Amino acid sequence: MSRLSIFHGGFDRSAAEKVAGANLPRLSSLVSKSLVRRDESGHYSLHEVIRQYAYSHLEENEACCRQACDRHSAYYLNFAAEYESKLKSAPQQIAMHEMTAELDNLRAAWDWGIKNKKFDLLAGSVRAFGWYYEVSGMIRDGIEQLGLLVSALNKQVRDKQSNKTLGTCLVQQGLLFFRSGQFARAQELYDQSIFILRSVDAQSLLADALIFSGTLKHLSGDYLEAKALIEEGLTYARAMKDDWFIAYGIYNLGHVDSLMGDYQKGYEQMREGLALWRKVGDPHSISLGLNFLVDTQIALKRYEEAKASMRESIALCE
Repeated sequence: MSRLSIFHGGFDRSAAEKVAGANLPRLSSLVSKSLVRRDESGHYSLHEVIRQYAYSHLEENEACCRQACDRHSAYYLNFAAEYESKLKSAPQQIAMHEMTAELDNLRAAWDWGIKNKKFDLLAGSVRAFGWYYEVSGMIRDGIEQLGLLVSALNKQVRDKQSNKTLGTCLVQQGLLFFRSGQFARAQELYDQSIFILRSVDAQSLLADALIFSGTLKHLSGDYLEAKALIEEGLTYARAMKDDWFIAYGIYNLGHVDSLMGDYQKGYEQMREGLALWRKVGDPHSISLGLNFLVDTQIALKRYEEAKASMRESIALCE
């Protein structure tokens, strides 16, 4: 009972057993005594007064409390890591709602991991957390939560792995600053992440930093540098066979070509990128892609296509 008090906002059977050692007979016993509640979906929770009382007992045994917190953090950070690909694919909305349902536990796991320097565990979940905050629109929260990890890592003597984690975290935070319209701050974080990831030859992670940075660079009219960054990132994405980032790179090369006046080439690349996003199934990226394709379609006098693209983008956003 005291170990179950470590959960925030409830838990399912799997979490109860792996974190607190509470198997189904024990859970059923606690439910029958009205100490634990179970809803129709099979989700368990404790009344807050009962949870606080049970947690006060857990705190009396420091070793047991720390072990429970360690297990809780590991379980939910691994849980988050498994959602990265889901958040970039067709079941995106389901994945987002499932993560939102566990958000209190996820935040507690993230916070414990940072305070107790569980950087190896945190490393696997950074991209998932970053993309969750992007897709859910919780931009300010995401900037703040990722900032906690950046601050903690900057206070450490870093090795190759922690530099990879820091570089990844900076680019995810940069994307959220980009979305909030703080372009100068976003570019600063992208530049930092590229420098750090290059220093440890983290090519598998550079695709993120380079492609996002190049996508932002075009806003200042620096089209040639934007293309160079995106092309390099696309090389790494192709080496990883990461269709999502390949789509992002191809699409944004097309967008920049279109902005430079080569509408036909831009149109073909943007369509190629969109086709890959459709293969992956990511509705968030498809809706953005369709929206920015419209200007190129209009420039090419493809008016009916432009209207169809906008209607589909609106439908996906809704």
